Amino acid sequence: MTCAVFGKCFLCPRLKTPELKVLFYGIFRSVAGGREMESAAQTIDELFDELSRKFGSRMEKLLSDDDVVEGLTILCNDRALPRSQRGSIRFAKDDVVKLLSPIGGG
Repeated sequence: MTCAVFGKCFLCPRLKTPELKVLFYGIFRSVAGGREMESAAQTIDELFDELSRKFGSRMEKLLSDDDVVEGLTILCNDRALPRSQRGSIRFAKDDVVKLLSPIGGG
């Protein structure tokens, strides 16, 4: 398979095989318009970029809002990923990532 944009490029996200399941909760489910999707992202930054491209400006704003990101819980295979380690995490084949939005109320 070749990519119409990049030719024969194995780094192109269009050619990557989805290996990761992403489950949405709270506001993320509402913005995504569904409960889950598959992704070929290998890092959290790649996943956030993909979500912003796929779901548009509302998702991009959520993922760049410091208050939302501060309260965001990311689980990988039901284990919480500490904020301090999120930049160094690499996903593996068949991982399940859950995005849980901060809980609001008053």
